[in-house]
Amino acid sequence: MALENCPSCGKAHSSLSGSIPVSMPTEAAKLPLEQRGERLWSNGELCVIDDERFYLYGSIEILIHEHSESFLWGAWVEITEEKFFWYQDLLDAEGRENHPSFEAILATDIPFYPLTIGLPLAVYIRPNGQRPLFRLQAGSHPLILDQHEGVPVKRVEEFRTWFLSLQRPAARVQGKLLQDVSQASKR
Repeated sequence: MALENCPSCGKAHSSLSGSIPVSMPTEAAKLPLEQRGERLWSNGELCVIDDERFYLYGSIEILIHEHSESFLWGAWVEITEEKFFWYQDLLDAEGRENHPSFEAILATDIPFYPLTIGLPLAVYIRPNGQRPLFRLQAGSHPLILDQHEGVPVKRVEEFRTWFLSLQRPAARVQGKLLQDVSQASKR
């Protein structure tokens, strides 16, 4: 299978693997642009809204049937203030992957699925330089089933086609336009 440069990370992956990133939690994207500077802080890995809601960025891994690599949905999870500052202290720590997993709530509405915000999951810390992996808890939601059972190649091609269509300049605007595109992909 041919390798392609990922528009998300810039690295070469097979044409099916790779990831689809998201720049901020869904609640942050709903904030009016003129209020974000005052109410929102983010460094791309961590995010805070109004000094009272705390978020961590990572990945939801989806196995691809009959394929050796996985597909990753970039996602934000809401965590406690205590976990937020604990994780912040671990950002550059060696051996951080030895810490136990912890619970969080999905804070990204993933396209192609019914509402995903609020799904419970476990956060697995990975070695320095790698984002955490999010493992959804058992249930019947389609995203949970896809993570636990994998998806066919055709499904991943749909995800990638949608994401590549967003690379047009007008679709790069975070906020309403991107949310409208996300909602359209669920129909």
